[in-house]
Amino acid sequence: MSWIQEWHAMLHNKAVTSLHSYPADFRTDIYDALRSYCTRIEVVYFPAMYDEYLSWNAHYGHLYRTIDGSFSPVPNDSHLRYFTNQSALIQEQIRERTIIRDLEKFAKKEKIVFHDDSIIEKISLAAHYAGLRGGG
Repeated sequence: MSWIQEWHAMLHNKAVTSLHSYPADFRTDIYDALRSYCTRIEVVYFPAMYDEYLSWNAHYGHLYRTIDGSFSPVPNDSHLRYFTNQSALIQEQIRERTIIRDLEKFAKKEKIVFHDDSIIEKISLAAHYAGLRGGG
């Protein structure tokens, strides 16, 4: 299993077990669109993304509506791409994915042996060997 797959599995477990309450006016169509989009761009959906999207959409969504004037409350892929560029949660996952992929390449190149360590330990050890941060 690649490090990205292990990391995604860890994030998925964290997302499933995280405590979160949705607002009273929770919209399953928006929720489904966000989850589906996250899956397509290989990002793990967290419940906080729903809140982040609603906030973004309330402030900036009108600027990114489709040219045809469609104001459907359900976001389409184009609308979600604009949101993705502004989402701190999504951008952080994309950044972390790139770092993890580079660290895995480094570990393979340097033939670093890991003994059934967790993904966090693998990332930490590879970063240490790569000189990206101090030990401890």
